[in-house]
Amino acid sequence: MRLGFTLIELLIVIAILGVLSVVVLSVINPMESTAKARDASRISAVIQLGKSVVSYNVNSDATGYPDPADWDIDLVSTGQPSSFPSGVKYGVNGSVVCSTNVRPSTLSTYCYDVDLTLHNALIYVTMESQTQKSKCPSGENAYFVFSTADGKSGIVCGTSDPTPWAKGSVVYVN
Repeated sequence: MRLGFTLIELLIVIAILGVLSVVVLSVINPMESTAKARDASRISAVIQLGKSVVSYNVNSDATGYPDPADWDIDLVSTGQPSSFPSGVKYGVNGSVVCSTNVRPSTLSTYCYDVDLTLHNALIYVTMESQTQKSKCPSGENAYFVFSTADGKSGIVCGTSDPTPWAKGSVVYVN
């Protein structure tokens, strides 16, 4: 009569559990999950800032859009938003942070550009997660943008920071 497990049986069970844990971790991919969460935070802030820029434009007398040099201060001074969103750290190697009029000064995350001739302002961020990056061709960055010309937000692809465009002239990939 046997009362326990043999050493071979225990080693086989440990090996099976090890293989299962590797498979589960590769499916879950905690780095990608974290990058997706940071992207979601950035997207939410861009939408909030985009709506603030639209409101600023509607309520301004002659200025139209916030000054690119201090757009964060211009928006907060109107109370929309009451405070500027904090930056979101990029954690995945190879993530290219946008560079046009980037704010806030610590953890620079959000970019802004305006073209008064086209009557369009863009608020945008670079996406970090592979899920978002895979929407663009190889060699291009995925940017989440809010365009006042189109009145909408979404992912656009490019090799450099996006610039304001005429209404309906850019294809969103999401």
